[in-house]
Amino acid sequence: TGKGNIAVSQKHGRIVSQHVLENYLKGSSSGYEEVLDGSEAEAGSRASAVAEMLAGQSLLSGERVARILERVRDLQGRAGYRGDYREYIAAVAAS
Repeated sequence: TGKGNIAVSQKHGRIVSQHVLENYLKGSSSGYEEVLDGSEAEAGSRASAVAEMLAGQSLLSGERVARILERVRDLQGRAGYRGDYREYIAAVAAS
């Protein structure tokens, strides 16, 4: 039925979460400060680098964008995706 697998997965998830909390996230008030220290600055720096790179690029023509979108729709159709994500995931999960 799969219910046993779900129960085992939930138990394993609790064990892993507790291990991560005890061994990696303990510390100051919430435990996340040390883990996330500097992340905001690094993310900002990376975002700036991407923006700078894109600023030097020429825009795609409307025709090129239309071809890309047509290709995406074609690939989605081949995969069975019809525009409703929840419906698609339910169908994929059932197969």
